[in-house]
Amino acid sequence: MTFDHDKAMTLSRPDRSAIGSMDEAVKPLCDLINGSDNYFTTSSCAGRIAVMSESGDHNKQKAEWLFVSHHPISITTLKSSLFPLPHHEVWFRQESMILHVMCRTHEDAFTLVGEAREVGLKRSGVISSKNRIVVEVLGTERLELPIAVNGELVVSDEYLELIVDIANKKLKRTREKIKKLKNRLSTFLGP
Repeated sequence: MTFDHDKAMTLSRPDRSAIGSMDEAVKPLCDLINGSDNYFTTSSCAGRIAVMSESGDHNKQKAEWLFVSHHPISITTLKSSLFPLPHHEVWFRQESMILHVMCRTHEDAFTLVGEAREVGLKRSGVISSKNRIVVEVLGTERLELPIAVNGELVVSDEYLELIVDIANKKLKRTREKIKKLKNRLSTFLGP
């Protein structure tokens, strides 16, 4: 398969994400990348705040998403997602943006990695296989904290307020990096 064939096939498929569409905050960046000759996106997330319950034995974890938002949240929103608390570990998570971009050449890949790192997306790198060159663009903003165990909160309301505030700030920084990357890429990919 050629790069152009892979691009046409990938971009013609329906969105398979849980929300059924691209996150609005990352769409302008993906549109810019997908409109270029040498790149296309295969997956994207603009960053999110989530609460999940984990259960299972030591060999296999099972996770259930209790709450997911791609926007800043309030303490009220967080608390309403927690009750009734499941009798498992409950984790509060804030995840940075992630973007997988197929590249025509290794040179294109290294250019994209360089631009991503310039705007602070430091965990970006090339994933290369026999026939494909993919760049993973990943930020460093992240929180992952246990907040409940066996149906009981293990943190105070004040601590929940603190982590919501920190998560919202990290999500805002992620959005700023997405905009900066789009602006940098616009200089050589087009408007």
